[in-house]
Amino acid sequence: MVCQGLLGPATLINLGAELAAAAEKVESGAS
Repeated sequence: MVCQGLLGPATLINLGAELAAAAEKVESGAS
């Protein structure tokens, strides 16, 4: 999956979405 993502800018979008989701989970868990 990582290799496929590196082929296009979609990777940045996916990484951004994943990081945002992870951040939300962390914030929700911390709160």
